[in-house]
Amino acid sequence: MLKTEGRTRDYVAEYNGKNDKSGFAEISMEQIDIGGEELLLTIVHDITERKRVEKELKVSEEKFSKAFLASPDSISLSSLTDEKLVEMNNGFENIFGYTRDEALGKSATELGLYKNLDDRNTVINLLKSEGHVRNYVAEYNAKDGMNGIAEMSMELIQIGEEGFLLTIVRDITDRIKVEKELKASEEKFSTAFYSSPDSKAISRFSDGVILDINQEYEKIFEFSREEIIGKTSLELGIYNNPSDRTNVYNLLKANNSVKNIEAEFKTKNNNIGVAQFSIDKIIIGGETCLLTSIKDISERKRAEKEIQEYQTNLKSLTSEITLAEEKERRRIAVNLHDHLSQSLAMSKIKLTEVEKEDLDPNTLEKIKEAKNFLDTAINNSRKITYDLSPPVLYDLGFSAAVRWRLDQVERDHNLKTEFVDNVDRMILKDEVKILLFRAAIEIINNTIKHSKATKLTVLINKDKKYLHISFADNGIGFDYEVAEKEATKKRSFGLFSIRERISFIHGELKIDSFIGSGTTINIKIPYNSTIGKWSLD
Repeated sequence: MLKTEGRTRDYVAEYNGKNDKSGFAEISMEQIDIGGEELLLTIVHDITERKRVEKELKVSEEKFSKAFLASPDSISLSSLTDEKLVEMNNGFENIFGYTRDEALGKSATELGLYKNLDDRNTVINLLKSEGHVRNYVAEYNAKDGMNGIAEMSMELIQIGEEGFLLTIVRDITDRIKVEKELKASEEKFSTAFYSSPDSKAISRFSDGVILDINQEYEKIFEFSREEIIGKTSLELGIYNNPSDRTNVYNLLKANNSVKNIEAEFKTKNNNIGVAQFSIDKIIIGGETCLLTSIKDISERKRAEKEIQEYQTNLKSLTSEITLAEEKERRRIAVNLHDHLSQSLAMSKIKLTEVEKEDLDPNTLEKIKEAKNFLDTAINNSRKITYDLSPPVLYDLGFSAAVRWRLDQVERDHNLKTEFVDNVDRMILKDEVKILLFRAAIEIINNTIKHSKATKLTVLINKDKKYLHISFADNGIGFDYEVAEKEATKKRSFGLFSIRERISFIHGELKIDSFIGSGTTINIKIPYNSTIGKWSLD
């Protein structure tokens, strides 16, 4: 270039300087004649700094371009003179539905992007007064007729000598929807919290300080709101037993909730009650809190206690009636045996003596008939005596009495019986013996009446703590739950009375029965009953 044109203008080249310093220079050269001598005039302008700035600007522009194009938000440039769009990214089409070709050269007004033109006028006024717009929320229209909610930010910028408006639009339709739902949920929660018939409180999990309560909380614990807020349940002494509070917090450390924990509470006036506590961990403002629901069940507990006492008294009454009946049975049986049976026997003896005398045949025949009647009366008297209160129960014990009854059943009914007694020596108090025997008799009678069984097995066993008596038949079986409901409807209390008698001596009765598979009834009683100690040797 120097040879052809005689000069060089603003040629850019890298240079090496002293101490390995390098940079960029802008070089201009020109041939000149001084005193007839041709010389080369060289002007070197160091542009290293300018090159660095240009490079950084290029990198910055590339970053802006990438951010501009890749942003999920709508970013657009429009002219300040006519508001027409000159550039936009893909986010514009994603939000508003217009392609680049459809939108370029048109204004937001022409595209109908503002649902309410008042919003456009507002942002224009903000731009005029403040030079920018920050996070302005407005409704927009999309190409497909759908609308949404957007958050807009606008900035006046200069590119070259021309002014532009940089607009960033973020679609917040989903966020607004979530916020509305959250607000509605919070309102529902607030309504449920403050109007709940149960006592409710919100406290910090970290230190237990109570942040909010409803009116029921004040009522149940007899503190005012001012006395409660900012205090812990420990400071208020709400838990009658502080260990209950410790147990609840230990459970909450391992779980997110605790349900229906019963504990005693104490009011400001030292009244004691019973409450059901349910506690859930919730997050409020990024902090873990506890939502506590407390239901006062003091009245229910008192009612349950009264019912339990009533049931205990009923069990006692049922057993006492059985014992009283047995006492009267035995008295009548003894009277029958000692008086009526003896009188009948003596009458037979007297007739036998008369029969030996020299009497006419007609009289002897009448004496014979009378003796037959007496035999029948004696047998019936003996049967009634045994049915009322079998002497074998008192003379030989429970096992012998059960064996005697099974022998009767096998003789009088079409039912084979088996009796297995693995207890060598059984010492029972009279009351225990009577209640067990009457329960056994009722079970045997039920088998005869309802089971249609052909065999009944009674087994007596023992272990270190209990006496076990089982009754197993091969009959038709029954559905226990259905039978129990039917018995309640018909006011039939057979199984109930058996269970109450066994329960009275701290025993248990278990029934296993399935339709078509027979029935097994197991009784077990401890060696120490509620009506006195007894033993198995």
